Amino acid sequence: MFLIDYIKDVYGAVKSLLIGMKRTGYYFTHHKEIITEQYPDNRLRL
Repeated sequence: MFLIDYIKDVYGAVKSLLIGMKRTGYYFTHHKEIITEQYPDNRLRL
């Protein structure tokens, strides 16, 4: 059973990695659609 559990863990890790790479690739190719909020330059100074 150790080998089967190991293969399942490796499969899950590779699947997770590929999902993350897919999301990152989307952000690189669709940079105009991404809306980020910039830190305000006019914040109150204490």
